[in-house]
Amino acid sequence: GSDRFGTYIGGGASLYFSDMLGNRNLITGLQVNGGLKDITAVLGYQNVGSRLNWTVIAQQVPYLTGAFASGTATVDGQPAFVEQQLLERQTNRTLQGAVAYPFNRSQRVELTAGGAHISFDRELQTRAFSLITGQQILDDEEDLEAGESLWLGFGSAALVYDNSFFGATGPILGQRYRLEVSPTFGSLDYVSGLADFRRYFMPARPFTIAARVLHYGRYGSGGEDGRLQPLFLGFPGLVRGYTFGSFDASECE
Repeated sequence: GSDRFGTYIGGGASLYFSDMLGNRNLITGLQVNGGLKDITAVLGYQNVGSRLNWTVIAQQVPYLTGAFASGTATVDGQPAFVEQQLLERQTNRTLQGAVAYPFNRSQRVELTAGGAHISFDRELQTRAFSLITGQQILDDEEDLEAGESLWLGFGSAALVYDNSFFGATGPILGQRYRLEVSPTFGSLDYVSGLADFRRYFMPARPFTIAARVLHYGRYGSGGEDGRLQPLFLGFPGLVRGYTFGSFDASECE
């Protein structure tokens, strides 16, 4: 597309290849939303043809946020309407592999290892239009200081159990648990721990009672680093009807 602000391109495609039994799968994806900095790409291969399942995946994912402001000012000695757009971009590039080995139909162990590079950039776009002639008199892009890139290595080991029986809307009998330890090292050093246990009872058909015990934490010198997103308990999938917008800071004394 093209408009008075310039040209741009957007679009995406994904291709999925598999053998007839679904044992070997190749996943590719490409999405463009803006310039070269905003390309999302993924390449992954999965082999589940034997008891030992393994996966390798490489991907680049940019996360773009920003702000917009407009108003009047004096530019080159004449009154002008000024628009400013601040773009903040975080680009995650990861390469990782994973293996899973089932002990039986209900229990398996999962191992993951990989590396990540996270880069940041900020740019300020300023455009001004004369209030007298309507002509564009300024078109400027300025690179602003951003945070230093992060280099991270990571891994995880998990014991998973699931013998739950699903009904029309979710599990109705059985139990599920996941015990996982995930160290991260490099620019940040911490260890994540997860213990998630769920049990489903059916005291009388067709009613099911679900119980869950969950612990998740980050431990180590980098566990509370300000560059990490704070841990949050109120995801809708965890506590039904409770989201990040359920409470406001003004409600707290």
